Amino acid sequence: MNRLIKTTTLILSAFIAINVSAQTSPIVDQPSSSDSLFENGFVDLPPNLIVKPDQEHKIVRYFIDFSCIYCRKLRSVMDTWGNTLSRGYRLVYHHVGDMESPYYFLQSAALTYVMNSDITYGQKQQYIELMFTHINQVKTNKELVRLIKEATASVGLNPSEVAKYIMTEEATVDYTAAVDLQNQVSINVTPSILIAGRYLTHLGMTDGSPERWIELINKVTSIDIYSRSNTLTNIPNPLLQGLPTKD
Repeated sequence: MNRLIKTTTLILSAFIAINVSAQTSPIVDQPSSSDSLFENGFVDLPPNLIVKPDQEHKIVRYFIDFSCIYCRKLRSVMDTWGNTLSRGYRLVYHHVGDMESPYYFLQSAALTYVMNSDITYGQKQQYIELMFTHINQVKTNKELVRLIKEATASVGLNPSEVAKYIMTEEATVDYTAAVDLQNQVSINVTPSILIAGRYLTHLGMTDGSPERWIELINKVTSIDIYSRSNTLTNIPNPLLQGLPTKD
């Protein structure tokens, strides 16, 4: 942890990065999966793994990696879907992380700052699009800092304020909590989505097409809505049996 903080501080304060290549994602991005745990299209987490605050407040967490081609493919689709969620549900973006990687800390912390800022929803989506578009051109931490600086400035934020946040203890605490949550619910594929702290699924349950992905997450969201309306009724997973997931 201290190593991560010290390394990141040096990167930002001096704008001089350790001359290492951008690290490979700690999470797999793939268009299909044969994971038996997801045989019904999703996992209903056991009680000890349910994220209670998310369940109470109807939080939908969307786990992405800016380097993931499938996440980028779904960017505009998820933008629209997030605006059409049922009343009371809220979409929260997470960039996957790795506690040993300043490279992933920078991406995650910057996204956290942007999404919690007062800029418009459209500007936040513009920032996400800029990161998806240019991240594959980044080879070093120094280049990543430059990209974050340019992308945040492009959407009306002060890059200096973004850097100040990233160097705070608050940013480290936020990042640690995000990585802990990621590990708690076993996010192993991007993009993944955790609905109301209980229902977990990922793009590997479809053929990678946006249409099937939206169909899947709509049905999983409907299961959560149904469970809230029928608290004394067992929720039948076969609601998803008609979903064409894998050919």
